[in-house]
Amino acid sequence: MRIILFIVLMSITELSALGQTTRGKMLITEGRRYMVAFPQVWAAPTEKPLPQPMLLLLSSRDTTTVRITTAASITDVARIDKVVRIVPGIVTKVAISTAYMNVESQARKGYGISATGDRPFSVATQQAWQGNGETAQHLPVESWGTAYYSMNFYLDRYEEPPGNKYRPSQILIIASEDNTVVTYTPTVDTEGGIDAPSVAKRASQTVTLMRGETFLIKSKVEESKVRDFSSDLSGTSITSTKPIGVVSGHTKGAIMRMPDVLPPTGIFAAGAHFVRNNVHDVMYPTTLAGKSFVTIPLMYTETRAVGQESIVNGIDDDRGDVIRVVGLEDGTTVRTARQDGSGMLNKFTLDKGETRVETALEIAT
Repeated sequence: MRIILFIVLMSITELSALGQTTRGKMLITEGRRYMVAFPQVWAAPTEKPLPQPMLLLLSSRDTTTVRITTAASITDVARIDKVVRIVPGIVTKVAISTAYMNVESQARKGYGISATGDRPFSVATQQAWQGNGETAQHLPVESWGTAYYSMNFYLDRYEEPPGNKYRPSQILIIASEDNTVVTYTPTVDTEGGIDAPSVAKRASQTVTLMRGETFLIKSKVEESKVRDFSSDLSGTSITSTKPIGVVSGHTKGAIMRMPDVLPPTGIFAAGAHFVRNNVHDVMYPTTLAGKSFVTIPLMYTETRAVGQESIVNGIDDDRGDVIRVVGLEDGTTVRTARQDGSGMLNKFTLDKGETRVETALEIAT
Protein backbone atom coordinates (compact mmCIF):
# COMPACT_ATOMS: atom_id res chain seq x y z
CA MET A 1 0.00 0.00 0.00
CA ARG A 2 1.21 3.47 -0.81
CA ILE A 3 2.36 6.04 1.68
CA ILE A 4 0.29 9.21 1.82
CA LEU A 5 2.22 12.35 2.74
CA PHE A 6 0.25 15.19 4.26
CA ILE A 7 2.89 17.68 3.21
CA VAL A 8 1.29 21.02 3.86
CA LEU A 9 1.01 20.25 7.55
CA MET A 10 4.59 19.09 7.94
CA SER A 11 7.64 21.29 8.38
CA ILE A 12 10.38 18.80 9.10
CA THR A 13 14.03 19.56 9.75
CA GLU A 14 14.85 16.62 12.00
CA LEU A 15 13.22 13.21 12.44
CA SER A 16 14.59 10.49 14.73
CA ALA A 17 13.30 7.27 16.35
CA LEU A 18 9.72 8.24 17.16
CA GLY A 19 10.19 11.60 15.51
CA GLN A 20 11.69 14.64 17.20
CA THR A 21 10.39 17.25 14.77
CA THR A 22 11.79 20.76 15.01
CA ARG A 23 11.04 24.09 13.41
CA GLY A 24 13.87 26.51 14.01
CA LYS A 25 14.65 25.95 17.67
CA MET A 26 11.15 24.94 18.75
CA LEU A 27 10.66 21.22 19.39
CA ILE A 28 7.08 20.35 18.46
CA THR A 29 6.84 16.58 18.98
CA GLU A 30 8.38 16.38 22.44
CA GLY A 31 6.71 17.68 25.58
CA ARG A 32 5.47 16.88 29.07
CA ARG A 33 1.70 16.82 28.47
CA TYR A 34 -0.28 14.94 25.85
CA MET A 35 -3.93 14.18 25.12
CA VAL A 36 -4.30 11.37 22.61
CA ALA A 37 -7.14 9.36 21.09
CA PHE A 38 -7.69 6.54 18.61
CA PRO A 39 -9.74 6.87 15.38
CA GLN A 40 -11.78 4.06 13.87
CA VAL A 41 -10.32 0.89 12.38
CA TRP A 42 -13.16 -0.51 10.29
CA ALA A 43 -11.77 -3.97 9.69
CA ALA A 44 -13.41 -6.73 7.66
CA PRO A 45 -14.96 -9.56 9.73
CA THR A 46 -12.04 -11.87 8.91
CA GLU A 47 -9.44 -9.27 9.95
CA LYS A 48 -9.10 -9.97 13.65
CA PRO A 49 -7.32 -7.71 16.13
CA LEU A 50 -3.76 -8.65 17.00
CA PRO A 51 -2.96 -9.56 20.65
CA GLN A 52 -2.33 -5.88 21.50
CA PRO A 53 -4.35 -4.01 18.87
CA MET A 54 -4.06 -0.54 20.43
CA LEU A 55 -0.86 0.78 21.97
CA LEU A 56 0.73 3.96 23.22
CA LEU A 57 4.41 4.11 22.18
CA LEU A 58 6.43 6.27 24.57
CA SER A 59 10.06 7.35 24.25
CA SER A 60 12.34 9.86 25.90
CA ARG A 61 15.93 11.11 25.90
CA ASP A 62 16.07 10.81 29.70
CA THR A 63 14.59 8.46 32.27
CA THR A 64 11.03 9.74 32.58
CA THR A 65 8.04 8.89 34.75
CA VAL A 66 4.72 9.18 32.90
CA ARG A 67 1.23 9.02 34.35
CA ILE A 68 -1.50 7.82 31.96
CA THR A 69 -5.13 8.52 32.86
CA THR A 70 -8.61 8.81 31.41
CA ALA A 71 -8.99 12.57 31.16
CA ALA A 72 -12.75 13.09 30.81
CA SER A 73 -14.88 13.50 33.92
CA ILE A 74 -17.61 11.40 32.29
CA THR A 75 -16.91 8.33 30.17
CA ASP A 76 -18.56 5.01 29.31
CA VAL A 77 -15.34 2.95 29.36
CA ALA A 78 -13.23 1.58 32.19
CA ARG A 79 -10.97 4.34 33.49
CA ILE A 80 -7.20 4.22 33.11
CA ASP A 81 -4.80 5.32 35.83
CA LYS A 82 -1.27 3.93 35.63
CA VAL A 83 2.32 5.10 35.96
CA VAL A 84 5.09 3.89 33.65
CA ARG A 85 8.83 4.53 33.56
CA ILE A 86 10.53 5.29 30.24
CA VAL A 87 14.17 4.29 29.82
CA PRO A 88 16.23 6.17 27.19
CA GLY A 89 16.70 4.25 23.95
CA ILE A 90 13.76 1.91 24.56
CA VAL A 91 10.20 2.42 23.32
CA THR A 92 7.76 1.71 26.15
CA LYS A 93 4.52 0.10 24.98
CA VAL A 94 1.29 0.62 26.90
CA ALA A 95 -1.75 -1.43 25.88
CA ILE A 96 -5.06 0.44 25.58
CA SER A 97 -8.48 -1.25 25.49
CA THR A 98 -10.24 -1.24 22.11
CA ALA A 99 -13.21 0.25 23.96
CA TYR A 100 -11.31 3.55 23.59
CA MET A 101 -11.57 3.44 19.79
CA ASN A 102 -13.88 6.15 18.42
CA VAL A 103 -16.47 4.67 16.06
CA GLU A 104 -19.61 6.83 16.43
CA SER A 105 -19.84 9.77 14.09
CA GLN A 106 -20.57 13.19 15.60
CA ALA A 107 -20.90 11.92 19.16
CA ARG A 108 -19.08 13.36 22.18
CA LYS A 109 -17.08 10.62 23.88
CA GLY A 110 -14.82 10.64 26.94
CA TYR A 111 -12.08 8.72 25.11
CA GLY A 112 -9.20 11.16 25.46
CA ILE A 113 -6.15 9.69 27.20
CA SER A 114 -3.89 12.01 29.18
CA ALA A 115 -0.15 11.31 29.39
CA THR A 116 1.97 13.61 31.57
CA GLY A 117 5.67 13.24 32.37
CA ASP A 118 8.23 14.73 34.73
CA ARG A 119 10.55 15.25 31.72
CA PRO A 120 9.92 15.83 28.00
CA PHE A 121 8.97 12.70 26.04
CA SER A 122 7.35 11.62 22.77
CA VAL A 123 4.09 9.75 22.16
CA ALA A 124 2.84 7.75 19.20
CA THR A 125 -0.23 5.55 18.86
CA GLN A 126 -0.42 2.21 17.10
CA GLN A 127 -3.45 0.25 15.89
CA ALA A 128 -2.98 -3.28 14.56
CA TRP A 129 -5.59 -5.62 13.11
CA GLN A 130 -4.88 -8.39 10.60
CA GLY A 131 -4.62 -6.49 7.32
CA ASN A 132 -4.98 -3.11 9.04
CA GLY A 133 -2.22 -1.21 10.80
CA GLU A 134 -1.28 2.40 11.40
CA THR A 135 0.88 4.51 13.66
CA ALA A 136 0.63 8.25 14.31
CA GLN A 137 3.09 10.63 15.94
CA HIS A 138 1.19 12.86 18.39
CA LEU A 139 1.90 16.46 19.30
CA PRO A 140 2.17 17.62 22.91
CA VAL A 141 -0.65 19.92 23.98
CA GLU A 142 1.70 22.91 23.92
CA SER A 143 2.16 22.35 20.16
CA TRP A 144 -1.59 22.28 19.43
CA GLY A 145 -3.34 25.10 17.60
CA THR A 146 -6.81 26.48 16.98
CA ALA A 147 -7.00 26.17 13.17
CA TYR A 148 -6.55 23.07 11.00
CA TYR A 149 -7.36 21.62 7.60
CA SER A 150 -8.00 17.89 7.28
CA MET A 151 -6.37 15.39 4.93
CA ASN A 152 -8.48 12.40 3.93
CA PHE A 153 -9.48 10.42 0.84
CA TYR A 154 -12.64 9.57 -1.04
CA LEU A 155 -15.36 7.06 -0.11
CA ASP A 156 -14.15 3.52 -0.80
CA ARG A 157 -15.87 0.16 -1.24
CA TYR A 158 -15.13 -3.54 -1.40
CA GLU A 159 -17.30 -6.59 -1.89
CA GLU A 160 -18.27 -8.64 1.16
CA PRO A 161 -21.26 -10.99 0.79
CA PRO A 162 -24.17 -10.48 1.12
CA GLY A 163 -23.47 -6.92 -0.09
CA ASN A 164 -20.88 -4.23 -0.69
CA LYS A 165 -19.11 -2.53 2.21
CA TYR A 166 -18.72 1.25 2.01
CA ARG A 167 -15.99 2.93 4.03
CA PRO A 168 -15.83 6.73 4.56
CA SER A 169 -13.08 9.11 5.60
CA GLN A 170 -12.85 10.40 9.18
CA ILE A 171 -11.64 13.29 11.35
CA LEU A 172 -11.10 12.93 15.11
CA ILE A 173 -11.01 16.02 17.34
CA ILE A 174 -9.53 15.96 20.87
CA ALA A 175 -10.05 18.62 23.57
CA SER A 176 -7.75 19.25 26.54
CA GLU A 177 -9.73 22.07 28.18
CA ASP A 178 -13.32 22.49 29.31
CA ASN A 179 -15.72 24.52 27.18
CA THR A 180 -13.73 24.21 23.97
CA VAL A 181 -16.01 25.37 21.16
CA VAL A 182 -15.12 23.70 17.85
CA THR A 183 -16.43 24.87 14.47
CA TYR A 184 -16.04 22.62 11.44
CA THR A 185 -16.89 23.29 7.80
CA PRO A 186 -16.73 20.04 5.80
CA THR A 187 -16.01 19.80 2.09
CA VAL A 188 -18.63 17.03 1.70
CA ASP A 189 -21.80 16.12 3.59
CA THR A 190 -21.17 14.39 6.94
CA GLU A 191 -22.85 11.32 8.42
CA GLY A 192 -24.27 13.02 11.52
CA GLY A 193 -24.82 11.47 14.94
CA ILE A 194 -26.43 11.71 18.35
CA ASP A 195 -24.78 15.02 19.32
CA ALA A 196 -24.92 16.79 15.96
CA PRO A 197 -26.97 16.27 12.79
CA SER A 198 -25.47 15.76 9.36
CA VAL A 199 -23.94 18.99 8.10
CA ALA A 200 -24.04 19.85 4.41
CA LYS A 201 -20.99 20.52 2.26
CA ARG A 202 -19.52 23.99 2.95
CA ALA A 203 -21.97 24.62 5.82
CA SER A 204 -20.61 25.11 9.35
CA GLN A 205 -21.50 23.43 12.63
CA THR A 206 -20.25 23.86 16.19
CA VAL A 207 -19.84 21.50 19.12
CA THR A 208 -18.63 22.24 22.66
CA LEU A 209 -16.20 19.73 24.14
CA MET A 210 -14.99 19.30 27.70
CA ARG A 211 -11.53 18.19 28.83
CA GLY A 212 -10.71 14.72 27.52
CA GLU A 213 -13.68 14.55 25.18
CA THR A 214 -13.36 13.42 21.58
CA PHE A 215 -15.57 14.03 18.56
CA LEU A 216 -15.44 11.91 15.40
CA ILE A 217 -16.64 13.24 12.03
CA LYS A 218 -17.24 10.81 9.16
CA SER A 219 -18.18 11.65 5.59
CA LYS A 220 -21.68 10.66 4.51
CA VAL A 221 -21.89 7.47 2.45
CA GLU A 222 -23.19 8.35 -1.01
CA GLU A 223 -22.93 5.18 -3.05
CA SER A 224 -22.79 7.02 -6.39
CA LYS A 225 -19.51 8.72 -5.37
CA VAL A 226 -17.33 5.69 -4.64
CA ARG A 227 -13.65 6.32 -5.39
CA ASP A 228 -14.50 9.81 -6.59
CA PHE A 229 -12.86 12.94 -5.19
CA SER A 230 -16.31 14.52 -4.89
CA SER A 231 -16.67 12.39 -1.73
CA ASP A 232 -13.28 13.45 -0.29
CA LEU A 233 -13.41 15.11 3.15
CA SER A 234 -9.96 16.69 2.58
CA GLY A 235 -9.77 20.42 3.11
CA THR A 236 -12.36 20.45 5.89
CA SER A 237 -11.75 23.54 8.04
CA ILE A 238 -11.62 23.03 11.82
CA THR A 239 -11.27 25.98 14.20
CA SER A 240 -11.65 26.24 17.96
CA THR A 241 -11.72 28.70 20.83
CA LYS A 242 -9.00 26.76 22.67
CA PRO A 243 -6.19 24.53 21.33
CA ILE A 244 -7.28 21.10 20.06
CA GLY A 245 -5.70 17.99 18.61
CA VAL A 246 -6.85 16.66 15.22
CA VAL A 247 -6.32 13.17 13.76
CA SER A 248 -7.42 12.82 10.16
CA GLY A 249 -7.60 10.07 7.56
CA HIS A 250 -9.77 7.15 6.46
CA THR A 251 -11.60 4.26 8.12
CA LYS A 252 -10.50 1.75 5.44
CA GLY A 253 -9.34 2.86 2.02
CA ALA A 254 -6.98 1.97 -0.81
CA ILE A 255 -4.44 4.48 -2.11
CA MET A 256 -4.82 4.78 -5.04
CA ARG A 257 -7.94 3.12 -6.51
CA MET A 258 -8.43 -0.62 -6.21
CA PRO A 259 -11.43 -2.68 -7.41
CA ASP A 260 -14.06 -4.29 -5.17
CA VAL A 261 -12.77 -7.82 -5.92
CA LEU A 262 -9.24 -9.19 -6.42
CA PRO A 263 -8.33 -10.98 -8.53
CA PRO A 264 -11.18 -9.64 -10.68
CA THR A 265 -12.20 -13.07 -12.01
CA GLY A 266 -11.56 -16.74 -11.44
CA ILE A 267 -11.92 -19.20 -8.58
CA PHE A 268 -9.69 -17.14 -6.30
CA ALA A 269 -11.66 -13.91 -6.68
CA ALA A 270 -12.46 -12.44 -3.26
CA GLY A 271 -13.54 -9.21 -1.64
CA ALA A 272 -10.55 -6.87 -1.81
CA HIS A 273 -10.51 -5.80 1.84
CA PHE A 274 -6.85 -6.84 2.08
CA VAL A 275 -5.64 -3.96 -0.12
CA ARG A 276 -7.43 -1.41 2.08
CA ASN A 277 -6.33 0.00 5.39
CA ASN A 278 -7.24 2.52 8.05
CA VAL A 279 -4.98 5.45 7.15
CA HIS A 280 -4.56 8.45 9.44
CA ASP A 281 -2.11 10.99 10.75
CA VAL A 282 -1.99 13.73 13.34
CA MET A 283 -2.57 17.09 11.66
CA TYR A 284 -0.32 20.06 12.31
CA PRO A 285 -2.06 23.39 12.97
CA THR A 286 -1.97 25.91 10.13
CA THR A 287 0.57 28.00 12.03
CA LEU A 288 3.12 25.25 11.29
CA ALA A 289 2.45 25.10 7.55
CA GLY A 290 5.30 25.99 5.22
CA LYS A 291 6.26 26.90 1.66
CA SER A 292 9.10 24.50 0.88
CA PHE A 293 9.13 20.69 1.14
CA VAL A 294 11.13 17.73 -0.11
CA THR A 295 9.41 14.37 -0.67
CA ILE A 296 11.25 11.16 0.16
CA PRO A 297 9.72 8.33 -1.91
CA LEU A 298 9.79 4.62 -1.31
CA MET A 299 12.47 2.65 -3.14
CA TYR A 300 11.12 0.01 -5.51
CA THR A 301 13.20 -2.92 -6.69
CA GLU A 302 13.32 -4.13 -10.28
CA THR A 303 11.32 -7.19 -9.25
CA ARG A 304 8.30 -5.15 -8.16
CA ALA A 305 5.45 -5.88 -10.56
CA VAL A 306 2.61 -3.58 -11.50
CA GLY A 307 -0.63 -5.49 -12.15
CA GLN A 308 -1.30 -6.50 -15.75
CA GLU A 309 -4.26 -4.73 -17.41
CA SER A 310 -4.47 -2.56 -14.30
CA ILE A 311 -6.63 0.13 -15.88
CA VAL A 312 -9.04 -2.42 -17.32
CA ASN A 313 -9.46 -4.00 -13.89
CA GLY A 314 -9.83 -0.69 -12.05
CA ILE A 315 -6.36 -0.62 -10.50
CA ASP A 316 -4.52 2.71 -10.50
CA ASP A 317 -0.77 2.87 -11.10
CA ASP A 318 0.61 1.85 -7.70
CA ARG A 319 4.19 3.05 -8.07
CA GLY A 320 5.50 6.15 -6.32
CA ASP A 321 4.13 8.30 -3.51
CA VAL A 322 0.83 10.15 -3.30
CA ILE A 323 1.22 13.76 -2.15
CA ARG A 324 -1.70 15.79 -0.76
CA VAL A 325 -1.50 19.58 -0.75
CA VAL A 326 -3.97 22.08 0.75
CA GLY A 327 -3.87 25.82 0.19
CA LEU A 328 -4.14 28.16 3.17
CA GLU A 329 -4.71 31.27 1.06
CA ASP A 330 -6.42 32.06 -2.24
CA GLY A 331 -4.13 32.06 -5.24
CA THR A 332 -1.47 29.74 -3.82
CA THR A 333 0.71 28.53 -6.71
CA VAL A 334 2.42 25.18 -6.17
CA ARG A 335 5.64 24.47 -8.06
CA THR A 336 7.87 21.43 -8.31
CA ALA A 337 11.49 21.13 -9.38
CA ARG A 338 12.47 19.61 -12.69
CA GLN A 339 14.04 16.18 -12.35
CA ASP A 340 17.48 17.55 -13.21
CA GLY A 341 17.09 20.25 -10.54
CA SER A 342 17.42 23.07 -13.09
CA GLY A 343 14.27 24.95 -12.17
CA MET A 344 10.69 24.99 -10.94
CA LEU A 345 7.56 24.13 -12.90
CA ASN A 346 4.11 25.49 -12.08
CA LYS A 347 1.83 22.55 -11.23
CA PHE A 348 -1.44 24.12 -10.07
CA THR A 349 -2.97 27.02 -8.17
CA LEU A 350 -5.08 26.52 -5.05
CA ASP A 351 -7.58 28.68 -3.23
CA LYS A 352 -8.06 28.66 0.53
CA GLY A 353 -9.03 25.17 1.70
CA GLU A 354 -8.69 23.67 -1.78
CA THR A 355 -6.74 20.41 -2.06
CA ARG A 356 -4.97 18.61 -4.86
CA VAL A 357 -3.37 15.21 -5.27
CA GLU A 358 -0.04 14.62 -6.98
CA THR A 359 0.46 10.92 -7.80
CA ALA A 360 3.23 8.57 -8.83
CA LEU A 361 6.20 10.57 -7.56
CA GLU A 362 8.98 8.01 -7.72
CA ILE A 363 11.92 10.37 -7.16
CA ALA A 364 12.74 12.91 -4.47
CA THR A 365 10.91 16.08 -5.48
